[in-house]
Amino acid sequence: MHDRRAWVTAGLLAVTCAVVAGSRSPVQAADTSVSEARTALDRLLRESSSKAERLAAAATVLRAPVLADPMATLEIAPRVAALDDSVGLGLVVRTLTEADVGSAATDRAREAWPAPDAVEAADQRAARAAARWLLGERTVDPTWITGRWPPAPAVAAALDLDLGHHPVYEAGTQTPVGAVTDLLSREAPVLAALDDASADDAERMTRGLDRLVGDLKGQAADVLVAAVRRANALPGADGRTPRAARAALALGRLGDARVREDLEAALAGDDGWMRTVAASALGDLGDPGAAPALAWHLCVLSDGIRARDRWEYPGTSDTPIPASAWPNIDYFAVDAAACEALLRLGLPRATGYLIDRQLDPRRARYRIRVLQDATDALERHLPDSPARAFVPDAGIPQRQAAFEALASWWHERRDRADLLSTSFDETAPSFRETSRGLVANLRRNDARRFIISKAAIELIGPPMTPALAEAAAAAVRPVARSEIALALGLVRDPRAVPSLLDLAADPRPMVRARAAVALGAYARSVPDALDMLLQLVHDPLEEVRVAALGGLVGAPRDARVADALATLVPDGRDAKRAYAVVRLVQEGPAAVWDEVEAGLTANTREQRHAWWDLVRRALDLPAYIHDAQSEPKDETARHLTREQVDAGWNALVKTGGR
Repeated sequence: MHDRRAWVTAGLLAVTCAVVAGSRSPVQAADTSVSEARTALDRLLRESSSKAERLAAAATVLRAPVLADPMATLEIAPRVAALDDSVGLGLVVRTLTEADVGSAATDRAREAWPAPDAVEAADQRAARAAARWLLGERTVDPTWITGRWPPAPAVAAALDLDLGHHPVYEAGTQTPVGAVTDLLSREAPVLAALDDASADDAERMTRGLDRLVGDLKGQAADVLVAAVRRANALPGADGRTPRAARAALALGRLGDARVREDLEAALAGDDGWMRTVAASALGDLGDPGAAPALAWHLCVLSDGIRARDRWEYPGTSDTPIPASAWPNIDYFAVDAAACEALLRLGLPRATGYLIDRQLDPRRARYRIRVLQDATDALERHLPDSPARAFVPDAGIPQRQAAFEALASWWHERRDRADLLSTSFDETAPSFRETSRGLVANLRRNDARRFIISKAAIELIGPPMTPALAEAAAAAVRPVARSEIALALGLVRDPRAVPSLLDLAADPRPMVRARAAVALGAYARSVPDALDMLLQLVHDPLEEVRVAALGGLVGAPRDARVADALATLVPDGRDAKRAYAVVRLVQEGPAAVWDEVEAGLTANTREQRHAWWDLVRRALDLPAYIHDAQSEPKDETARHLTREQVDAGWNALVKTGGR
């Protein structure tokens, strides 16, 4: 159906251009402004003696570069209608499909458009009525639009815009005229309300949205779903994006679960406003099945839309927008909307994403509204947090202190199940389906999907455990089993341990090693996990022994761990590093601090990251207190101090290492 509409529109414009081919141009198109285009068109119309000459004159003006501006085209279109209604309507269809022109422009075009007349020819009346209908005059008599059936190509293209996805209209121009007329009459109030909801004026927009979710909610859903689906089906064409965005907002408020997958598709699209609205609407829907799509969006690193939320120009590798245009671009706060949707669904780990990715002043400078959206979301869902102290337009020292207070607050509470007032329903059939789909990525040969999927699984947390356990039991390939093992550690859910114990007994060393790494997340809380690590540390293969030592950095102070250390002679850089950090926990910082400090300040970034990852897990330290990325001599970077290590170790001793 979209192909037919595109063909119709292209045909209309081709006719116009064909007439121009043999004409002399009295207008210099390159120098034509919008006002000059109108004046030139009016003059040419007066000087033309035949319809062919008038069309040639109109086509000349329409080729002016200024009319690449869709708002200008929409303002010129009513004058073209005086020459040929079908060509004028074709311009309206093209403009409303391809460009966001705003409600003010459509209002002006409607006021200037020639009104249909009951005594004029059916073709002319249908084209004029269809144009005014598309421009927002929903009181037009539908029988005038369908007065000639099958309709002329321009009218068919116009009908496609509002009826193209409707089940009654699936046959397009082959649908009986009575059915199309009835459909126009029945949906006129909903389309009028959607026109208002898509308006630039805030009061009119609110009034339209309230009608869609109020008086019209019983009949609005089909029109709203069609609006969202149309935007998804026309990549790169943004003329109906405002309507689709407001339709998505209304559907979220209506709680229409049919549109969840359509909103998820919009969340992955290339329009920032539509993505932001889709994320908010998914939160409104409250369907747990949306969680994997929201988490996936947040965990995709290379995202040109996200780059726009920054204050500084991020460079051509992150966005196609040139530096010269950067100060004037739109930005969207899509991540804040997606995180808030996850919080509304009952998934608290979105808190950590907002704090770490957007509120850390050292990570990136985000635009003030982006920061405000993030702190607003935290205040709404976590009123006991110190989010209010973060002032988005304050100086760097104040924001740094507020960020650290927030990060510490979150670190202490990150695994609390009662942190949010809403509990996530992991038993919902929709989530069971989508969580399995997310885990299925771990069974494919796609490194990018491995990375994104594991990050998304970690963001969702314990609700992913059933799908991971199911996949662990069914997976055959060693790579898949090893990736699932790592993911079972990321969820930090004790229910994951039985599956990890099975994977730790796998005949493949790679799988046993990944299971050992994952078991480290449970070494302090689940005795069976510690028992298995103490077995694996004596595995015949070095790869597994090193991984088990890495898992033991998360173990409590325990005599059995000390005994195991006494029997080991670490060989190799990785083993020695893990051995030193295990000793740090079991014996105290004084025993190995010099070695640990040397590792944290190593010359290579890889070594610094490896040491910091082990120390952070061993002492359960917040991620922000040490920057392994920066060079050790960088005095502006955060570096772990002996005092912080002592404090972390003393806290472990005080709690018994649990």
